[in-house]
Amino acid sequence: MEAKTYTISNTTRETSVGSGVTVVNSAREPLTALRVMVEGLGSGEEAGLWLTQVTVVPMVPRISPFDLVYLDADYRVVERVELLPSAEMPRFKKPASSALVLPFHTISSAQIEAGDQFAFEEVVEPELGTAAIAAESDLHTVLEPATAAATRDELAIVEAPPPIAEFESPFLNPFVTTATEPLEQAIADDAPVLIRDEKEEFVLADFLRKETAGTDPSARGAVAVSDQTATEEVPVAAMPVRSRRVAPVPIDWLSQQPAPKTDTMKTAEKKPAVDRFFRWLYPALYDQNRRTAERRPAKGVAAYDFVDDTPRMHEVGNISSHGLYLHTEEHWEPGALVSLTLQCSGPYECDSQHRVEFDCQVVRTGRDGIGMSFVLPPGMDLKLWEMPGRNGADETDPQCILRELRMARALAFLRRICPPADESVTELLHKTLSNVRAANTVEIALKAERLLAQEPDAYSMAAHQDLILRILEHGSWVDVEWLQELWAGLLATSCTFEGQDESNLVYINLLSRMAPLPTQILTMACAKAMRAMTESAAASSTRLACSAEEIARITRSNNLLKIYKSIGELSELGLVEKNPRSASSDNPAAAKAMPTQLGLEMFARCNGQRAVTLAA
Repeated sequence: MEAKTYTISNTTRETSVGSGVTVVNSAREPLTALRVMVEGLGSGEEAGLWLTQVTVVPMVPRISPFDLVYLDADYRVVERVELLPSAEMPRFKKPASSALVLPFHTISSAQIEAGDQFAFEEVVEPELGTAAIAAESDLHTVLEPATAAATRDELAIVEAPPPIAEFESPFLNPFVTTATEPLEQAIADDAPVLIRDEKEEFVLADFLRKETAGTDPSARGAVAVSDQTATEEVPVAAMPVRSRRVAPVPIDWLSQQPAPKTDTMKTAEKKPAVDRFFRWLYPALYDQNRRTAERRPAKGVAAYDFVDDTPRMHEVGNISSHGLYLHTEEHWEPGALVSLTLQCSGPYECDSQHRVEFDCQVVRTGRDGIGMSFVLPPGMDLKLWEMPGRNGADETDPQCILRELRMARALAFLRRICPPADESVTELLHKTLSNVRAANTVEIALKAERLLAQEPDAYSMAAHQDLILRILEHGSWVDVEWLQELWAGLLATSCTFEGQDESNLVYINLLSRMAPLPTQILTMACAKAMRAMTESAAASSTRLACSAEEIARITRSNNLLKIYKSIGELSELGLVEKNPRSASSDNPAAAKAMPTQLGLEMFARCNGQRAVTLAA
């Protein structure tokens, strides 16, 4: 099938982005996409490539600069970056669905910004007329004799090739396994194997030649010409595709277990080469199908599930970044999803700071329990055991294991919503903050994750790096749960689809300047005002305001003068209306807390809501 080309225009800015951009289906042609990621655009691809059906962009070293633009399903720009060979490639994640590889500095010259709308128009090549067809026919009649002879020799090579076993290529679909009886028989018979697709044919000899250099000639990338009279070995790259003969390779390329040894030494030699190639090409997929994560015993750690709101405790055998092994008498079927709460052994913990929740899927059953894998939200990658030991703590202690689980979950969430802040956040939690401040930050992040999960398309949202770092820095000083919930609300509402919204900055600065009592007064006043507005759109100011007596009763504080001063601090920040003239230090009981529009908006953001309006 002939590749299609398109012209691209930026309808938002009414500019042209590229002409003659070639479409590449990354699911069917991953090697082409990989080559572009490594080498950049070739001499015949100056206009660029449009990579469709993208699931992951290989994080591989590059030798040429180019521009990379991620587009969503509606062809809107999700992310754009001008990539030098040394620059870090942005992670491909939702809502991105395709990628444009453009010549270097196209983004700056075309002034492409996030959110721009692109339009694609297919370039239709004109059909050849009768004269053109005749001219093309005449061209073949004037071929030089030497060229014609060379063509005949080349055709003779493939005129009578030996039988070749043909199979679907795992390069085009890494989820296709090739452990079939015909392939096993072909390998057992030491027959040539050709990996074929309806569009292209791929062989492994070129890659294996480099890996097995210096071994037996039969295991190198040079293969014999199939003509019976030919005895000279010809490099694979110099031969027509259909004449290449590929030595058999192990069939279980994505297996979790090593391939069994055979009597054929070259098969055993090539198995590691294929493994390394797949690990390089599809690192995420390969890691998902191999148990490479470090497993540690988790004595003293328990997992709870709930049946009719009743918690049941199970003993945890070991834990890794991918999952855990549960000692239990339950017989969940493989594939079953179970919500587990991990904590130290003992009664169920009601305090959220002493537990962590995971969704798990049953993957296998054992004699004394069940193996389960963590089911994390899209874009989250749990990285256990990366935190250095603090104060010589015993890493086998259940408290240490639980702290590691909570830390890894919080970091996975923060890395997902703000990949550029990965290094800074990791440095902050692992080295900069004390144990207590790090624990406070982890709790804020976990609360924010639960809040954000309630949003539609929450896994497509991202936050600005500056907001993340400010919230974590200021919130790390807070060890009161209800105040941590306010910081978590700001963290959750800092996430947007564009990831560039900095409107929460003013609320972060205000909350960091407020003491606990003024914060509690503002929370009470805003909660009462919003209840009154919900009940009646024309609520009076008396119903919207909170009196000093109400505040004293709810806060259990009889110090009216302190309440009066706290309300004065809030009015100076513009969060509540100024007190009436009757209220003074001599008459603090006359003080009232009437929230302003700014105060209500801050209250909404701190509670995970994005907007609120004050009734007239």
